[in-house]
Amino acid sequence: ARFYPLEILRWHEVANDFSDGKALAVTYSPLSHSASVFYRNIVKRNVEFGVTGRVWNSHSVYYDRLTDTVWSPIWGRAIAGKLSGQVLKTAAHDMTTFGAWKKVFPKGKVLSRSTGFIRTYNKNSYQEYEESDETVAPYKPKDIRLPAKEMVVGVSVDEKQKAYPRKTI
Repeated sequence: ARFYPLEILRWHEVANDFSDGKALAVTYSPLSHSASVFYRNIVKRNVEFGVTGRVWNSHSVYYDRLTDTVWSPIWGRAIAGKLSGQVLKTAAHDMTTFGAWKKVFPKGKVLSRSTGFIRTYNKNSYQEYEESDETVAPYKPKDIRLPAKEMVVGVSVDEKQKAYPRKTI
Protein backbone atom coordinates (compact mmCIF):
# COMPACT_ATOMS: atom_id res chain seq x y z
CA ALA A 1 0.00 0.00 0.00
CA ARG A 2 1.29 3.44 -0.95
CA PHE A 3 0.09 6.96 -0.16
CA TYR A 4 0.90 9.94 -2.40
CA PRO A 5 0.13 13.21 -0.58
CA LEU A 6 -1.65 15.85 -2.67
CA GLU A 7 0.66 18.45 -1.12
CA ILE A 8 3.49 16.85 -3.13
CA LEU A 9 1.51 15.91 -6.25
CA ARG A 10 0.18 19.49 -6.56
CA TRP A 11 3.75 20.57 -7.29
CA HIS A 12 5.05 17.63 -9.33
CA GLU A 13 1.82 16.17 -10.84
CA VAL A 14 3.45 12.83 -11.74
CA ALA A 15 5.13 10.23 -9.56
CA ASN A 16 6.87 7.43 -11.46
CA ASP A 17 7.02 4.53 -9.03
CA PHE A 18 7.20 0.75 -8.72
CA SER A 19 4.86 -1.41 -6.67
CA ASP A 20 5.16 -5.18 -6.51
CA GLY A 21 7.66 -4.98 -9.36
CA LYS A 22 5.21 -3.16 -11.64
CA ALA A 23 5.91 0.31 -13.02
CA LEU A 24 3.23 2.85 -12.07
CA ALA A 25 2.52 6.45 -13.01
CA VAL A 26 0.58 8.28 -10.30
CA THR A 27 -0.88 11.47 -11.78
CA TYR A 28 -2.69 14.41 -10.28
CA SER A 29 -4.02 17.47 -12.09
CA PRO A 30 -4.51 20.42 -9.71
CA LEU A 31 -6.74 22.16 -12.27
CA SER A 32 -9.31 19.37 -12.38
CA HIS A 33 -8.50 17.90 -8.94
CA SER A 34 -8.30 14.51 -10.58
CA ALA A 35 -5.98 11.62 -9.84
CA SER A 36 -5.24 8.56 -11.92
CA VAL A 37 -2.85 5.64 -11.63
CA PHE A 38 -1.64 3.72 -14.65
CA TYR A 39 0.76 0.93 -15.41
CA ARG A 40 3.55 2.58 -17.36
CA ASN A 41 4.73 -0.39 -19.34
CA ILE A 42 4.17 0.63 -22.94
CA VAL A 43 5.91 -0.51 -26.10
CA LYS A 44 7.23 -3.42 -23.99
CA ARG A 45 9.26 -1.04 -21.78
CA ASN A 46 8.78 0.76 -18.50
CA VAL A 47 8.66 4.43 -19.43
CA GLU A 48 8.74 7.54 -17.32
CA PHE A 49 6.12 10.25 -17.56
CA GLY A 50 6.70 13.97 -17.24
CA VAL A 51 4.62 17.14 -17.16
CA THR A 52 4.13 18.96 -20.47
CA GLY A 53 3.07 22.23 -18.82
CA ARG A 54 0.09 22.25 -21.17
CA VAL A 55 -3.61 22.08 -20.39
CA TRP A 56 -6.25 20.24 -22.43
CA ASN A 57 -9.95 20.21 -21.56
CA SER A 58 -9.11 21.94 -18.29
CA HIS A 59 -6.68 19.34 -16.98
CA SER A 60 -2.94 18.77 -17.18
CA VAL A 61 -1.47 16.51 -19.84
CA TYR A 62 1.70 14.45 -19.61
CA TYR A 63 4.22 12.94 -21.97
CA ASP A 64 6.23 9.77 -21.92
CA ARG A 65 9.98 10.34 -22.07
CA LEU A 66 10.56 7.47 -24.49
CA THR A 67 8.39 8.53 -27.43
CA ASP A 68 7.34 12.10 -26.46
CA THR A 69 3.73 11.02 -26.90
CA VAL A 70 1.24 13.29 -25.07
CA TRP A 71 -1.23 11.54 -22.74
CA SER A 72 -4.52 12.54 -21.13
CA PRO A 73 -4.64 11.19 -17.57
CA ILE A 74 -8.43 11.57 -17.46
CA TRP A 75 -8.79 9.09 -20.29
CA GLY A 76 -5.47 7.26 -19.92
CA ARG A 77 -5.14 7.67 -23.68
CA ALA A 78 -2.43 9.05 -25.94
CA ILE A 79 -3.85 12.20 -27.54
CA ALA A 80 -0.91 13.27 -29.71
CA GLY A 81 2.30 11.74 -30.96
CA LYS A 82 3.71 8.41 -32.04
CA LEU A 83 1.38 6.32 -29.82
CA SER A 84 -1.76 8.41 -30.42
CA GLY A 85 -4.88 6.39 -29.58
CA GLN A 86 -3.10 3.86 -27.35
CA VAL A 87 -4.72 3.36 -23.94
CA LEU A 88 -2.90 2.77 -20.65
CA LYS A 89 -4.05 0.07 -18.27
CA THR A 90 -5.48 1.60 -15.10
CA ALA A 91 -4.24 0.44 -11.69
CA ALA A 92 -6.66 0.30 -8.76
CA HIS A 93 -6.51 3.50 -6.72
CA ASP A 94 -8.51 5.74 -4.43
CA MET A 95 -8.41 9.29 -3.11
CA THR A 96 -8.72 9.48 0.65
CA THR A 97 -7.33 11.26 3.69
CA PHE A 98 -4.06 10.20 5.24
CA GLY A 99 -5.81 9.36 8.52
CA ALA A 100 -8.31 7.01 6.86
CA TRP A 101 -5.57 5.37 4.78
CA LYS A 102 -3.27 4.90 7.80
CA LYS A 103 -6.03 3.06 9.72
CA VAL A 104 -6.32 0.51 6.92
CA PHE A 105 -2.61 0.34 6.01
CA PRO A 106 -0.61 1.10 9.18
CA LYS A 107 2.60 -0.24 7.59
CA GLY A 108 2.06 1.34 4.17
CA LYS A 109 4.64 3.55 2.48
CA VAL A 110 4.22 7.32 2.07
CA LEU A 111 5.85 9.41 -0.66
CA SER A 112 8.52 11.48 1.07
CA ARG A 113 8.86 15.25 0.96
CA SER A 114 12.56 14.65 0.32
CA THR A 115 12.06 14.98 -3.43
CA GLY A 116 15.32 16.76 -4.22
CA PHE A 117 13.40 19.98 -4.92
CA ILE A 118 12.91 22.99 -2.65
CA ARG A 119 9.14 23.45 -2.44
CA THR A 120 6.72 24.81 0.14
CA TYR A 121 4.73 21.58 0.21
CA ASN A 122 2.56 22.79 3.09
CA LYS A 123 1.23 25.68 0.95
CA ASN A 124 -1.56 25.04 -1.56
CA SER A 125 -0.72 27.36 -4.43
CA TYR A 126 -4.02 26.37 -6.10
CA GLN A 127 -6.28 27.23 -3.14
CA GLU A 128 -7.65 30.44 -4.66
CA TYR A 129 -8.38 28.63 -7.94
CA GLU A 130 -10.03 25.72 -6.13
CA GLU A 131 -12.34 28.09 -4.25
CA SER A 132 -13.41 30.03 -7.36
CA ASP A 133 -16.06 29.01 -9.90
CA GLU A 134 -13.81 29.93 -12.82
CA THR A 135 -11.82 27.51 -14.99
CA VAL A 136 -8.51 28.45 -16.60
CA ALA A 137 -9.02 26.51 -19.81
CA PRO A 138 -12.08 25.67 -21.87
CA TYR A 139 -13.25 22.10 -22.16
CA LYS A 140 -15.33 20.32 -24.73
CA PRO A 141 -17.92 19.07 -24.93
CA LYS A 142 -19.43 21.31 -22.29
CA ASP A 143 -21.74 19.44 -19.92
CA ILE A 144 -24.23 21.57 -17.99
CA ARG A 145 -25.64 18.84 -15.73
CA LEU A 146 -23.29 19.93 -12.93
CA PRO A 147 -21.24 23.06 -12.26
CA ALA A 148 -17.88 23.01 -14.07
CA LYS A 149 -15.82 22.32 -10.94
CA GLU A 150 -18.30 20.10 -9.07
CA MET A 151 -16.41 17.35 -7.22
CA VAL A 152 -17.45 13.90 -8.37
CA VAL A 153 -16.45 10.34 -7.58
CA GLY A 154 -15.77 8.44 -10.78
CA VAL A 155 -16.33 4.70 -10.95
CA SER A 156 -15.31 2.41 -13.78
CA VAL A 157 -16.57 -1.19 -13.96
CA ASP A 158 -16.32 -3.44 -17.00
CA GLU A 159 -15.32 -0.49 -19.20
CA LYS A 160 -18.43 1.49 -18.17
CA GLN A 161 -18.00 4.74 -16.28
CA LYS A 162 -20.27 6.71 -14.02
CA ALA A 163 -19.75 9.85 -11.95
CA TYR A 164 -21.52 10.65 -8.69
CA PRO A 165 -21.53 14.15 -7.15
CA ARG A 166 -19.32 13.89 -4.08
CA LYS A 167 -21.76 15.78 -1.88
CA THR A 168 -24.39 13.05 -2.46
CA ILE A 169 -22.20 10.21 -1.24
